[in-house]
Amino acid sequence: MVRAPESVNKELLKKKIIGGLPLGRFYPELADSMLLCATEMTKRADMDVLVGQVTDLPKAAEQQEVLA
Repeated sequence: MVRAPESVNKELLKKKIIGGLPLGRFYPELADSMLLCATEMTKRADMDVLVGQVTDLPKAAEQQEVLA
């Protein structure tokens, strides 16, 4: 299931996470895409929430640990 970037961003804002830039405004063929950015200051927990929201999966903590 593809979720609109705007709906993902609304859910992320509820968790005080700034979502991505919806690319459909600039590139209509990418209406279901967003541009995301993270820095060394981004918390792992915030990235896990983002992954959960984008993929509709349970929290990453309940999934197999990803080795960095």
